[in-house]
Amino acid sequence: MVKRAMKTLPPGSSVLERVLDARQLAIKLLANVTYGYTAASFSGRMPMAELADAIVSSGRGMLEWAIAVVRSANDQGSKPNELGWGPLDVLYGDTDSLFVQLKGRSVEEAFRIGREIAYYITKKSPKHVVLKFEKVYSPCILVTKKRYVGRMFESEKQTTGELDCKG
Repeated sequence: MVKRAMKTLPPGSSVLERVLDARQLAIKLLANVTYGYTAASFSGRMPMAELADAIVSSGRGMLEWAIAVVRSANDQGSKPNELGWGPLDVLYGDTDSLFVQLKGRSVEEAFRIGREIAYYITKKSPKHVVLKFEKVYSPCILVTKKRYVGRMFESEKQTTGELDCKG
């Protein structure tokens, strides 16, 4: 909700943008710390393994469901499915990330399809669960879990991608 509010700010709202960015970061950190406290069995201040397991299980279930939905778009082989995405494959899914390979597509096509996938998953998800489309990597090398490198495009307006290395 805070990130959506940031996107609606008029140009020149740098102070409000910084305030909202700090707020969304605080919410994220609070959620991560709460999970960390409940998951730490020997050093945590509020250990509650059942809550930590429920959080992980819920997130994993949503991720597996999203992967299944996206993979079902590839069931028709090389023909575009009813959603018009055409052939695709899920290369990677972990925690809150989903990498979809769109062989032979342009960066512009990848942005269109990525936004459509995010919209489709969000529409089919429980209330308040939103899949956020963030970026396109072209090309991308996926080494292992949480380790990848690629030319990152965060908007179609970018003509040259930025090198992005994780892990």
